[in-house]
Amino acid sequence: MKEERRNALPPLFNRLLVGQLSALPPAGPFIRIEKINEKNLPQIALKDKGGFTMPSRSEQFELRFFNFAVETTIFSENLPKTKRGLHLSDQLFRSATAVGAHMREARSAESKADLIHKMQIALKEIREAHYWLGLIESSGIVRNELSGRLVQEANELTAILVTSVRTAKGNERQTIDRR
Repeated sequence: MKEERRNALPPLFNRLLVGQLSALPPAGPFIRIEKINEKNLPQIALKDKGGFTMPSRSEQFELRFFNFAVETTIFSENLPKTKRGLHLSDQLFRSATAVGAHMREARSAESKADLIHKMQIALKEIREAHYWLGLIESSGIVRNELSGRLVQEANELTAILVTSVRTAKGNERQTIDRR
């Protein structure tokens, strides 16, 4: 049953669920899976000073960006050490790890325009990471379960960022119209 449930989870949560994540997310040193909801998504609880609490939506997204970076660094380290493999590994490493960093910066944006700009940069980076993952798979360097999960997660993160940018732009327009 546990194996069945774990395989139904979205990409990158498998390692978190079974406690094999090689690094801990920035939200805190302790994570607990509370339950699996109706969409087969794990409900993650983060430990803070008051005990375990459910993270906000933005913290859940930050955790996904962080896990994507961790999984991608592990994946890129295992690419062949050929000239082609090293180049693709480096490009993927840079773009995939930049996404979460830009989103972390966006949380400290100085204005609505700055927030949108930082989210757009993160969107460019996730699209670039998706490109490199697709190139790695299509060129036959590596095509395995992890690469497939990373491509799927890149698709989902792209959709999240596209929606976030559109929402922020819509909110910005509404603010301008009210002035």
